[in-house]
Amino acid sequence: MAFKLVLACPRHPKYDPRKGLDAIVGGCPNCFALVDLALDVERVKRKMEQRMFTSLKDLERHEQKQAEKVLETARRVVRKVREGEELELDEQRLLNSI
Repeated sequence: MAFKLVLACPRHPKYDPRKGLDAIVGGCPNCFALVDLALDVERVKRKMEQRMFTSLKDLERHEQKQAEKVLETARRVVRKVREGEELELDEQRLLNSI
């Protein structure tokens, strides 16, 4: 999802809130409010990025667990084939997918 937010003061349209408090002319309350709003937008962006990163880490952990399950099943299949034992259905599927 992407969005663009254009912040502008009606009295000082060229003021950019990213310039900070020092660039505000004459203590304009609208410009101060724009700085607060810009800071809030940045906080929201950071939280969204943190959640996305956390979700990716959860996905990586899930994929790691799945890979470990497949590896464990593969080892079990190899052992059973060597010993001449009958394979279970999930083991047969794994063997057929290779």
